Amino acid sequence: MTPILAKKSIAVTAFIGLLGMTGYVMMQPFNGLDHSLQQAAGQLQSPFLTSVMKLVSTIGNPAILLVVMAVLAIIFWRQHQRFESLWILGTVIGGDFLAEVMKTITARQRPTHQLVPDTGLSFPSVHTLSAVLLVLLVLSMMTKGTKKFVVTSVLGAVWIFLVALSRVYLRDHFPTDTMAAVFLGLFWWATMAIAFRQTMLRAQANAFLLKILPQK
Repeated sequence: MTPILAKKSIAVTAFIGLLGMTGYVMMQPFNGLDHSLQQAAGQLQSPFLTSVMKLVSTIGNPAILLVVMAVLAIIFWRQHQRFESLWILGTVIGGDFLAEVMKTITARQRPTHQLVPDTGLSFPSVHTLSAVLLVLLVLSMMTKGTKKFVVTSVLGAVWIFLVALSRVYLRDHFPTDTMAAVFLGLFWWATMAIAFRQTMLRAQANAFLLKILPQK
């Protein structure tokens, strides 16, 4: 596995976008941008599309990402790739932790008249964050530059968009919640990817963990 987007420029750009979006929302919790985009999403409403968006939101549930990541972490662990295993867990858990911190800081309430009732605070969207992290992880396990990688990249971008749209369409999140989640996902992933590559050689890290951790 070779994490993609391990670039400081991506981390910095995403961090600036995240700060800007957070400041904007804290100063204007119910702003014109959200109102306009919510109206546009509302005009798309239909029984069929509502069913589709409910399905997308269900599949994109953060709990599913945690299960997928846990399975991958176990697979890497059993293959004696302990560093990769711990890195996957750290990336997912760390991303969720940052999202919860931001929710607490902004304390933004969810939209009213939800089509699918949800609880908790609104900013940022953990569904969207999970979609970003999952897509980037899948791409990191593929050979970069191949046709399969390109196709998966396009499908991944579409999936992230659909998950974000479903959360807005179902009125469980404001549009800026999903935008901030994309910035957060890119920032956290790029930061962790940089750390992955700059850590001591993976072979040395794996050898070290094999020595200090109990074996089956």
